[in-house]
Amino acid sequence: MFERKSKKSHKLRIELPPNCYTFDYLKQSGIKADFPLLDTHFLNGVGHLTHTVGFIFLLLFGCYVLNHIEVISLSVKASLLVIIGMFLSLLTFGLLYCRHLYLLMMRRYIRKVSKPILLEPIAVVLLPSKRDILDKVGFKYSKTAIMYKETGTKKPKFYMEAIRTGMVNSFPTQTALLYKHPTNPHFYSVDNEFMLSKNHDLVFEGKLVSSCSL
Repeated sequence: MFERKSKKSHKLRIELPPNCYTFDYLKQSGIKADFPLLDTHFLNGVGHLTHTVGFIFLLLFGCYVLNHIEVISLSVKASLLVIIGMFLSLLTFGLLYCRHLYLLMMRRYIRKVSKPILLEPIAVVLLPSKRDILDKVGFKYSKTAIMYKETGTKKPKFYMEAIRTGMVNSFPTQTALLYKHPTNPHFYSVDNEFMLSKNHDLVFEGKLVSSCSL
């Protein structure tokens, strides 16, 4: 059970489902894993930031065109700011998209050149969220991932699958395959059919209990 005091000076307790632990609890227990950058990026695509920057560019470009055909009238200073904003947003969009392509190519490269290592699932990890999720009903805004450990070694290392929004509704029982970068241990990919399924339901089966302040 995980407990936390909210801003309303009462304690919120969360009864997690079986095999589910908070990220901080596992970290205190000595179970750490690098952020699954490649798989998370592959699952989520270019991301909201790229879409937002692209929308800003289109908005500024629309203002530029409307001003050019005299539908709207902008001052010289405002027109210059629009042009600078277009340039910066287009540059940012290009850099973000190039990063997206680089990570996809890196993931494909790792899966081709490295030998797979057998992993076994050990827990569902509830990661910290920017939102105060414990003050909300349910855990649909939480970030979760499956934690795996290496098999066949006395000092196993731990890895996470792609991080997703919502609580996974079942704990995988099958093993997975790990592909690591030959020289950079921070780049890795977990091959798991459970991770690749984007359409399965993400629900929370625990309980959120409000208790009196202590």
